[in-house]
Amino acid sequence: MPKLTSHISRILSVVTLIFVPIEIFSHSWEEKIIYREETSLSSEINVVEIRSFYGDLEIIPSDDELVVMIVKLDVPDHIKFPLDEFREYHALGLYEQGGRLKIDNLIANAPSMWWRTFGASFSKKNISISIIIKLPSDLKIMLDQRDGNTYLENSASGSHFNLNNSQLRAGILTGGSTLVLDHSEVEIDFADSVQIFSSHSSIQIFQSNLVEINSSHSEVTVFQAKYADVASVYDPQIRFYSCSNAKVESASSNLFFHRIGDIIMVQSLNDTIYIKELVNSVQINSEESFVHLKFEKCRNGSIDFISTESKYLIELMDSCGLLLELDADHKAQFDLPDIEWEIVPGQRSLNNRKLGEAELRVFGEIIGGFFLLRLIE
Repeated sequence: MPKLTSHISRILSVVTLIFVPIEIFSHSWEEKIIYREETSLSSEINVVEIRSFYGDLEIIPSDDELVVMIVKLDVPDHIKFPLDEFREYHALGLYEQGGRLKIDNLIANAPSMWWRTFGASFSKKNISISIIIKLPSDLKIMLDQRDGNTYLENSASGSHFNLNNSQLRAGILTGGSTLVLDHSEVEIDFADSVQIFSSHSSIQIFQSNLVEINSSHSEVTVFQAKYADVASVYDPQIRFYSCSNAKVESASSNLFFHRIGDIIMVQSLNDTIYIKELVNSVQINSEESFVHLKFEKCRNGSIDFISTESKYLIELMDSCGLLLELDADHKAQFDLPDIEWEIVPGQRSLNNRKLGEAELRVFGEIIGGFFLLRLIE
């Protein structure tokens, strides 16, 4: 925690500290307020930086300029808790510095013996810290959290979340949000614009105008989005239930689109792409790739391939067909792909003409080429 020296803009107005040793031996939890601080915010402050390690946060927007921080310690009352030793390296603070409001819940320079005592207690959930922070609603929130949970009702002026082994539950986020996640979980009701950098994490967004995802080894679920820009590597699941437009660059990932208007695959390598309902078109640019397209609902739409040494496996409903379109005036720009068919007896027939159009009504694999396929109801 930074020291309160002359470079801090002002001294905190109200500080209340309550420290109570816990030496009760029944089997219930004892909750004690160990820190309370409140202050009126300077007019030039528009950003709050929150650093929290081993603590659960509840961030509540307020209508005035008053900032309140309340810290509670929960300990099973059958445990004799050495509170003085814990306080020695537990740094708490609410202060202004460099034109920003800063809030700290940190473990500062603790020796290994301290970690063996209290780190194990945090891991086993024998002790927990909960923090309530009331902030003016027009502040931009910048949160750095490790090993904790955060509940944020609303944020109206933009937000940046850096989470490690943590969870975030947020309501309405406007003004643009950024998530940097490592082994974390996020659930958001609405984000007007959100940028996600994720590793080994889980994200669920119910509604967004713009979602930008750069992820690996993660699971992302978006229920409704107007536009999505996805860069995905080794993701077990990227799922959109409804998306108007999407641009995707991916490798070795599983992508699910329940209903998609237009989707452009800028680059695809060894992906599996499931599309339940295509409203307009798919454009795929692949090189040395394997792309598996599975359409669960048939309606008119087009699939535009630019393919080099790639393989496509296309699965359709029995009632759905494919039409290969080659423009006679620009025939030289197209290479008729090699087509290898695995004919499923009794399901479909094949009517293939070498020039002009080829109507394809079988399950098969298409290897390479530049061509346009249209889905036919």
